[in-house]
Amino acid sequence: MPIRSSDFHDAFGDFSDLFAKAEKKNATIHEKAVPLLLGAVAYCATSPRVAPARMQIRDKAVKSWDDMLQLKQGQILVQADIRDWIHKWFPDPVQAERIPIELTDWMGKLDI
Repeated sequence: MPIRSSDFHDAFGDFSDLFAKAEKKNATIHEKAVPLLLGAVAYCATSPRVAPARMQIRDKAVKSWDDMLQLKQGQILVQADIRDWIHKWFPDPVQAERIPIELTDWMGKLDI
């Protein structure tokens, strides 16, 4: 599947404020949770290709992120938190415990 640079620009541009929002809420993201977070953002950048659906996914992801930060109240965000966040907006119907496996499988198919 070809990945256009504009897809990554759109997704990472929209999602780059996730870290800033966490900082504003005095929340930090544990280093082991960052790859899962970035994998989810990369997945969002390339799927689905239809612009309205992609916007809907991003909107759900950002809203879920804001909700999670409100609940965490300045705590450290760990992998379990990121999995729960992804489960709330992920475009494919997978179980929360399968999300890291799905992302890893998907990244492996990219041949990068």
